[in-house]
Amino acid sequence: IGENICYFCHCAHFEKGNAVSPIMASLARSHAKREDRKIYLYCVQWVSQAFVDSFAGSGVIVRQFQQDWRYDKLDVISDQLKADDIDVVITDLNSSIASVLFARRVAPLQMWIVMAYPYWSLKSMDWALLPVLDYQPGYGIDAERVSALKIKQETATLIQVCDDAALNKARSSLPEGKFIFAVFSRLIKVSREFLELMVRILREEPRAHILLVGTGDPRTLHEIAADALSAGRITFIHGNVDLNVYGRVVDVMLDTFPFHGGNACREVAIHGKPVLSLREAEWGQFLDEERDAAVLAKDVDEYVAIALRLAREADFYAARSAEARQVAIRVTHTGD
Repeated sequence: IGENICYFCHCAHFEKGNAVSPIMASLARSHAKREDRKIYLYCVQWVSQAFVDSFAGSGVIVRQFQQDWRYDKLDVISDQLKADDIDVVITDLNSSIASVLFARRVAPLQMWIVMAYPYWSLKSMDWALLPVLDYQPGYGIDAERVSALKIKQETATLIQVCDDAALNKARSSLPEGKFIFAVFSRLIKVSREFLELMVRILREEPRAHILLVGTGDPRTLHEIAADALSAGRITFIHGNVDLNVYGRVVDVMLDTFPFHGGNACREVAIHGKPVLSLREAEWGQFLDEERDAAVLAKDVDEYVAIALRLAREADFYAARSAEARQVAIRVTHTGD
């Protein structure tokens, strides 16, 4: 492997809803600590100056190629890769930009970090790194060219100082005296089975209230949970929120299935809030590493039972809260 390593970062900002770029930033900064490597970060689509400025003194060489939806700087990026004599290029997304550049063979070794979108049969993609999903034959990726990758994200990208006004506003959007189960997800991941499970928790625990936050088509939510919505037992925010704020004011995060949550779960757990998940074979390694085993259910019935225990048993909740924070710290510690 060569000395000059380049990471592609497509959404180079720290704004709400962007889970990938904070991880890429952490990875590049950690990699730059190696004296035998020269690390470049190419911001290849959307770029914020604050994101670029965050690398000051890190040793990472940042190059900006703001192009939004224009795709008018592909030649510029290609030429710069040659000028920087890049040996390895690693993309965070299997995008049109990466597809065009990889097809041009812009580096001797071209790699992809699979951020849970595991379908890219590009012949000029030489190697895939799997940080989340376990390998499956249907991914369109050669099994002989896949490695597992553990991504440890800087804790500072998950938790920052939060002002009282923001916290009070978030709290005021939720009913007092209730046990708040929260769902933070793109709505396409909120399956019918998951929505039915939400309604079941509300039916079996009178103190339960659900905060559902996400972007996308909400029609299935309104169809299945109409009664709970009209009764005020579900607060629905159709958009994104700051999890550095909302992670502090909820009690438990309900993880979606069969497609699990990623960085949002870390952003909530870091505040000591349990993340309740359902075990899925395809996500086995990731779930074992990123979840507390005591709140990792084997089936839907156990998922509901654990949710009820969290709401009803103070000692159980306190133990799981402490473990949630410890797990989050462990998987975000970049010092080793």
